[in-house]
Amino acid sequence: MRHFALLLVLTALSPTSRAQNYTTAGGLRLGTEWGLTLQQRIQKKWTAELILQSGWNSERFTFTALAEKHSALLFRGVNLYAGAGPHFGWEESTGETASSRGVLGLSLVGGGELTLGRFVLSYDLKPAIDLVGGEKPLRWQSGLSVRYVLVKGKVFRKWERKRKKRKRQKEKPRIRLFPPKE
Repeated sequence: MRHFALLLVLTALSPTSRAQNYTTAGGLRLGTEWGLTLQQRIQKKWTAELILQSGWNSERFTFTALAEKHSALLFRGVNLYAGAGPHFGWEESTGETASSRGVLGLSLVGGGELTLGRFVLSYDLKPAIDLVGGEKPLRWQSGLSVRYVLVKGKVFRKWERKRKKRKRQKEKPRIRLFPPKE
């Protein structure tokens, strides 16, 4: 409990710098389940993450779409994040009668992230609540994701500067030296 309280205090005192140094990153997710992950920055401190995953010992395949809020921790490149989103997929029953069924539910996520050059390492806990289908209504998943930065944050910042400049130019009134001829 002391560690959790210390983590909360450090998060509250951390600088309000950019939470992510990248715009797009993709890679592998390994843990209680394995799969592929793609993360895209959608706003300052917000990312969208898509995860395709399958169980090691189960016949379960899911697709998860998450919205995540990032907070810088201690220094640039170290973040905490939390989010939620829907998941869907299918699962093969392992009971007496083998059958396949669709799975639909809500996934929550919370974890930490470290950016090292063009690599992003993250570890998270991802409880998945199955609302429709699924053998168990709640599955606790955890995973280590290793992603490669495909588009750096400075590219995104360039796009933002250009967009803001165009917007300012459209709003700026034009001063004409000579009136138009009629």
